[in-house]
Amino acid sequence: RLSDLACYEGYYQIAIEQFSECLEISQKLNDQYTQAVLLNNLGTIYHVWKDYPIAQNYYEQSLLLCREIGDLDGAALAQNNLGEISTALGNYANAFKCIDEALKMTERNGGQWTKIICLNSMGELYLKMEQYDKSEKTLLSALRLAVAIQGIALVVRISINLGRVYQLQGSYFKAGLLLKAAVTHSSTEH
Repeated sequence: RLSDLACYEGYYQIAIEQFSECLEISQKLNDQYTQAVLLNNLGTIYHVWKDYPIAQNYYEQSLLLCREIGDLDGAALAQNNLGEISTALGNYANAFKCIDEALKMTERNGGQWTKIICLNSMGELYLKMEQYDKSEKTLLSALRLAVAIQGIALVVRISINLGRVYQLQGSYFKAGLLLKAAVTHSSTEH
């Protein structure tokens, strides 16, 4: 929990140390589920730092472990994260393949939170590809699900992305409303 809090608050170096220590312990205990979660968390930190090769390595390790233990939700999240790296690197074809596969995994296992994350990632990909109609449709689906499960952090993130879509389409009023809603939701989260 301390490592999660450190990561959430932006103390990434402390989080890396804590996650790494926990990873060693979980390896000694042969707790593969915890190992997969920690590998994904480490990947996320390096992803935030834009150190994509290291992030990708952690995500791939997490994906392998998740598949090995049958954790479809964890596998979908790691697969999605690999897609996000491809999006950041401009490899849109691979990004689509990874995120689409992750979405299919969420359909099989019913993990709503992960499905919303994957839909948001796909919406961001369409946005980068300047396919605004597809981006809007995908992000609206993600937003409806996020509101339904009361996932405030997800609502904020999706609203910001949807606001960007509307802004790029010239729908400034819609964009302003969504961005205002995102700020309002964000302030209620803390």
